[in-house]
Amino acid sequence: MGLSSNCDCGYRESSTGSFWSEMWYMDFEERQNFAIGNQNLYSHKDLFFSNYEIAAKFNDSYSRVFRKQNVMITDESLEIAITVDGLEPFVNNENQRIICGGIGTTRQDFLYGSFRSNMRTTNVEGTVTGMFVYHPEGEIDIEIVSAVKPSQAYFATHPGITENGKASSLTHGNYIFDFDPSQDYHEYRFDWYPDLTVFYIDSIEQYRITTNVLAQPSRVMFNHWTDGNQNFSQGPAKENAYLNIKNMTFFFNSSDTLLSTPKCINVNTTCNIESI
Repeated sequence: MGLSSNCDCGYRESSTGSFWSEMWYMDFEERQNFAIGNQNLYSHKDLFFSNYEIAAKFNDSYSRVFRKQNVMITDESLEIAITVDGLEPFVNNENQRIICGGIGTTRQDFLYGSFRSNMRTTNVEGTVTGMFVYHPEGEIDIEIVSAVKPSQAYFATHPGITENGKASSLTHGNYIFDFDPSQDYHEYRFDWYPDLTVFYIDSIEQYRITTNVLAQPSRVMFNHWTDGNQNFSQGPAKENAYLNIKNMTFFFNSSDTLLSTPKCINVNTTCNIESI
């Protein structure tokens, strides 16, 4: 699904000078693409749904149980839920059953690019919204912790570096919002280059990281989770919570075609990203 499938000469952004050979795009407001409902969503060939458990990482935290049923299409968006009344056994100190949700690309060949999404987070405390590229050797993340006030975005590359027991600014940064991210949609974005990642909020650059930048082909993922870790998520969530995503737009290079030249059959010049 693309904004412009004719751009086989690639995509250029004049403000950064970046060139990307491909685009991956999905608009969840275009309901005709998911006319059959969530079963149609779950069978979509371009999408991967988290359906697994991540064991607790700390003594005061709980496992994160992800199920595909916690990702669904609503009237205006893709919704990723944390539910405290799910059917899977995830017991915390109050005997709640808590299920998380996550979605990603089936493609795992993203190698550098500009990754963007319009999202609205939850106002329920104790959850973490994540947008990231993932490879077993590392990640590039934007995360929003709903319990943190004033609201802010956390930026990171993994593996991370700590200094005196705290996250180092070499691999971690943050930006304090001048808005409430749970009240409206905002664009979250990172541009991933060799040895550099640039993070943006609403198209404005907010942070740069040049240390431990991932250099492996990866998949793109979004998740919404809670685990009771008082040093980060501050959960578990006490009620159902929802992350809403209007769209996902990725301009990127593929590790499968990194050395090939653009086809330029439909057009004879690159498409300008700002004009799409």
